Amino acid sequence: MSAAGRVGILLLAAGLAGCARTIPPVEAPGAQDIELRTPDGAVIHLHHHPTAGPPVMLVHGLSSNHRFFDLEPGRSLATYLSERGFDTWCLDLRGHGAAREAPGGRWLHRTWDIDDYGLSDAPTAIAYIREATGAPGVAWVGHSMGGLVGAIYASQDADADLWAFVVLASPADFADPDPVLRIARMGFHLGGVLLPVILTRPVAGTKIRLASYLSGPGSISPRKERQAMRTLASPMWAGEMSQF
Repeated sequence: MSAAGRVGILLLAAGLAGCARTIPPVEAPGAQDIELRTPDGAVIHLHHHPTAGPPVMLVHGLSSNHRFFDLEPGRSLATYLSERGFDTWCLDLRGHGAAREAPGGRWLHRTWDIDDYGLSDAPTAIAYIREATGAPGVAWVGHSMGGLVGAIYASQDADADLWAFVVLASPADFADPDPVLRIARMGFHLGGVLLPVILTRPVAGTKIRLASYLSGPGSISPRKERQAMRTLASPMWAGEMSQF
């Protein structure tokens, strides 16, 4: 398997596992962190790898954060794109990554769902990027839930603000679920009813070690496993789980 394939497996598996209390700052030279407030009072974060090229925004999936796309130099889609001339922005949706807490450490309202991400977080981020860059549009790259958020945003007659729309492993239709998805849906519903938040770090080790096994012996060092568990995931919130 190629090095790119091994990196992809690591990121995809680890992005669905683990829960970090803190998210280390972006490591790439020149990267910037911007905190924004949405119209309904939530906090989101943009992590910017600036260039003079066309803007691209990377949006993480469920139980993940911006580090899914920006683990470290050499394992970073954000760095890869910026080195090729794209003005790259990684988004932390509310409740995820650096946007997990409001100023002062207070956790924000926990019943938000994916519609809130698409109708409030996404427009706030896109408007900021367009104003900051002067670009007429932004390219959207969304993994899993991030693709759903982009579809919600575009459905509000906002697709003219996007010069490209790319989804990675995003579900498109829940109308006819298979038995495994039915069971998962029941679990999500019960979790959303019973708990305000699920911290998923206990399963991170299994997920990442499975990625290491699939990638080949020695492809992921123990240090990288620990780094992935510490940085690549965020909680699952009640509103997300109930909506799924």
